[in-house]
Amino acid sequence: MCDYEFTLRFQLQDENDNPEDYLDLLFEAGCDDAVVGVGSLGSISLNFTRESSTASEAVTSAIQNVLSAIPSAILIELAPDLVNTTEIADIISDRFQKLTRQAVRKYATGQIARAKTRFPLAAISGSQPLWHLGEVLDWMVINEKISKPSVISEVNRIVETTQTIKIFNTAIQQNTDVPDDLLAAAKKIIISQTTHR
Repeated sequence: MCDYEFTLRFQLQDENDNPEDYLDLLFEAGCDDAVVGVGSLGSISLNFTRESSTASEAVTSAIQNVLSAIPSAILIELAPDLVNTTEIADIISDRFQKLTRQAVRKYATGQIARAKTRFPLAAISGSQPLWHLGEVLDWMVINEKISKPSVISEVNRIVETTQTIKIFNTAIQQNTDVPDDLLAAAKKIIISQTTHR
């Protein structure tokens, strides 16, 4: 069993619904491992640290818990997924080792001398490009930018979580159902990426 960290964002049925009205219901439904964000009317955000054997089980059970408490809520986004250079630097610096936004920008633009593979393509390009966090972390490990043995298992757990989240977010964006066998879908993506190492 591992702890998986992720955020679920829901739209409430009525845009004037006060998210604070649901706190007790969420706790009773099993969301006692989440910090609930109640900043604005009509939406609610939950930051989970959920113990489970896989990321897909953690995310799926958390969604089910929220929907059992608030059946009319609509899942609109999961995080972490898309990140900019500042967020990449912050996440890596907070969890693994010091990294500046400028270093990430150099990695992303190919201005580094030693890399085994190209930096992942931005999922959203433009003046503020965004990358899938799992792909960036995978690149950092492959290219030995994160290489401390003590943190590799945590990196792998975050990559697993973000791949699961990516599947959900893609389904939400395309207005389709999440695959019945989410675990198999997530494993297939992770395996295809790790074979390129």
